[in-house]
Amino acid sequence: MRFLLDENAEYRLALFLRAHDHNATSIARDYAQGMSDRDILDVAYREQRILITRRDQPMAKLHARKRQRIDC
Repeated sequence: MRFLLDENAEYRLALFLRAHDHNATSIARDYAQGMSDRDILDVAYREQRILITRRDQPMAKLHARKRQRIDC
């Protein structure tokens, strides 16, 4: 599986996922600093990754809006 860890997710989770043969990248270490939530969500969609974040309400709202546009 392919995962994308948000900046607020522990990097050791990426290491754990990689050790178990998953493809895991981290916003904090593998992408440009200061990305907006919208840009992070776009990366997740573009790279077909499961986004892992910790209680990020603005991100959840963006995801819901994006899904509505895709499903229509």
